[in-house]
Amino acid sequence: MTTLGLKDLAVKPVKSGVSVYSLLLNPKGGMNSEFIKITSSANYKDSGNYWLVLKGSCTIDRPPFGQNIWVITKTVEPQFYKVSAMKGKACLALGLSF
Repeated sequence: MTTLGLKDLAVKPVKSGVSVYSLLLNPKGGMNSEFIKITSSANYKDSGNYWLVLKGSCTIDRPPFGQNIWVITKTVEPQFYKVSAMKGKACLALGLSF
């Protein structure tokens, strides 16, 4: 069995210090996800229902959340959040939207 790391995926830089790899989870639409890699304290505005911090610490509209922490919206509708890394650090998060 072969496993892939984020470096093996077609990651798209969206702005300085922010790269995204989008996954369409439902071919008919309605559910998608993004791996978000942030290597600067620049904000990345994203819409979604859930975020999972996979590596490092991510700031998601509030103080930093550490690895393996879920951030869940308060409504069923996707909400916009600013995602960033701590100054001088990097973070990797998975965003889910439906």
